[in-house]
Amino acid sequence: DLDALSAEEDTNWVWRGANCLGPQYERCIITLSPGGSDAAVRREFSISERAFVADGFVTPQAKGTIAWVDEDTVLVGLATDEDNSTASGYPFVTYRWTRGTALTEAVEILRSQPSDVGLWPERFEDHDGSVYMMAAEADTFYESQYWYLPEGGEPRRLPIPAKTAVRTLFKGQLVFSLAEDWQPAADSAILPSGALVSFSLPDFIASGELPSVHTLYIPTKTQSLGSVAASRDALLVAIDDKVVGGVSAFRFDDAGWGHEPLPVPDNLTKPGQYLASTGHGFHQRRGLSHTRHAVTGGQCGHDCPTD
Repeated sequence: DLDALSAEEDTNWVWRGANCLGPQYERCIITLSPGGSDAAVRREFSISERAFVADGFVTPQAKGTIAWVDEDTVLVGLATDEDNSTASGYPFVTYRWTRGTALTEAVEILRSQPSDVGLWPERFEDHDGSVYMMAAEADTFYESQYWYLPEGGEPRRLPIPAKTAVRTLFKGQLVFSLAEDWQPAADSAILPSGALVSFSLPDFIASGELPSVHTLYIPTKTQSLGSVAASRDALLVAIDDKVVGGVSAFRFDDAGWGHEPLPVPDNLTKPGQYLASTGHGFHQRRGLSHTRHAVTGGQCGHDCPTD
């Protein structure tokens, strides 16, 4: 009850979202903005007790984000002062913060540049419970680098183009859309801007090299791709054709990707909302799994994340 909380704490709290730790979803980081400001406070909340956690994770008011690693650990990036803030007002340092320690004791794991737009940690959670900690580094409003953050190891940059929007993770396949033409290998075909493609994230982690790149979909001149999200059994993609919305279910196996259209109402204009309302397990995001809070391919414009 934000009204009751605002009255109790004499602060006009505005809801900015919740980031819950899977697969139990018992602990959440609640993001609250005083008066609707861009800078927000993040506070740990217990679903079962319906209360903020005593001595739980709490951040100062700042632009930034926080991502669960496990119940006692988070990755955090906050723009609290000039030592960790870009010229755009977003964080450029990611820290590993352990429960029971002060935020000032958090360990730095990745740093970009003050001239960048920002750096945001993220959590990728696959259908089988596999978890990968990542970070999105927006070098400009249109170009990004993505990093894999192994526990106890050095960050590793993903070998993908700068103008890329990472969408989600499905059965080990990291799915992303291209905003520029890309030739993954010297002997491979050029993938056009707008294509939706993937590669095996576990294979990249094991080898350090770019694995085989799979093509999910290449839109025609009259088509555009919208929201992309992973349900338990399929990857759901909103595809507009001549301004008419549709949704297709994509599945991956040893033969690669296949897809089929889903039945939707005629003249559908907002397929993401339709899937959410029909319980297909679709959840619209700025990039990846239900725990991801990150800029989509660096193209954040005025919509860079704050939680």
